[in-house]
Amino acid sequence: MDQDFLVDGGEMARVGPKLFDLLKAVITGPRILGGDTPGNDVPFFLCPYEPEGEAAMQPLISDLATEIGATGTRILTLDLYRIAIDLLHRTGRWDRLLSRETRDDKVRFLTLLQSTLNEEEVLVPEIRDLVARTPHELIFLTGFAPVFPMIRSYTILSRLQSVLKEAPTVIFFPGRYTQDGDTGFSLKMLGLLRERNYYRAHNILHMRGTA
Repeated sequence: MDQDFLVDGGEMARVGPKLFDLLKAVITGPRILGGDTPGNDVPFFLCPYEPEGEAAMQPLISDLATEIGATGTRILTLDLYRIAIDLLHRTGRWDRLLSRETRDDKVRFLTLLQSTLNEEEVLVPEIRDLVARTPHELIFLTGFAPVFPMIRSYTILSRLQSVLKEAPTVIFFPGRYTQDGDTGFSLKMLGLLRERNYYRAHNILHMRGTA
């Protein structure tokens, strides 16, 4: 497969048909749906892509779920943005937050959002419930861009390691997954903003599928 869609050796990918083909081949291959992940590894597979392709990436993810799902694989899509919005509506906090947005400065409002959507006490338990009550063999995790910076990718991925451990999880990340010398791998949200080192996910762009 021509891999000219990869950026800087696979730190991220350009969104388009070639990325779709690679993802479909790898996900349906032996390492992910085939269950051939080393026994002690967290079954996390990260697809870093150019942030400029965010609008095109969402229909690509939907089409990927449709095609793989047509083969009988049950896919649970966890969209962090939609989960957050649903939580705010369901708990009656949406209108209150909207009224505060016009009065509070940006830093104070961000702090309020982060407290309301606390990963450990609110967001992760909600995701745990969704996973428990929805039959699935594969998880797609997306929605990082619209919830940044109120939800940090490193923090939420670290906390989800104990929740998303049965079925393989494909993480669609708008930014770079890069190796920085001896310091290990790190996530760079939007390709620029470096978060803490993160090394538990396999870079799906470095994997080969059955095709």
